[in-house]
Amino acid sequence: MLGVRMRNRMVENAVWLQLVKRGVLTALSLSVSATPVLRLYPPLTVERAEIARALEALDESLRAVRRRFKPVVYDLGNETLRIQHHLPASLLRSGARLIG
Repeated sequence: MLGVRMRNRMVENAVWLQLVKRGVLTALSLSVSATPVLRLYPPLTVERAEIARALEALDESLRAVRRRFKPVVYDLGNETLRIQHHLPASLLRSGARLIG
């Protein structure tokens, strides 16, 4: 197992989606730690070409995420999600009705 430490959960999810788009399957953090880790589980029979392809996809994914948003946008989004989890469920449901 390998891990890549991410800035926060928003960045982790964005990189994960980019990797999936490029055909590389990874796993998201299971804990609620301050620094999430994108998990990679290569098989024991992994070939050098597959490793090179996965690293290239990771590089492309990180560049794509960085091009789209500045880190401060991810920090604001992450803080919004963190605060949202502490709001009462009734308030969240009414907000969802307003949006939808």
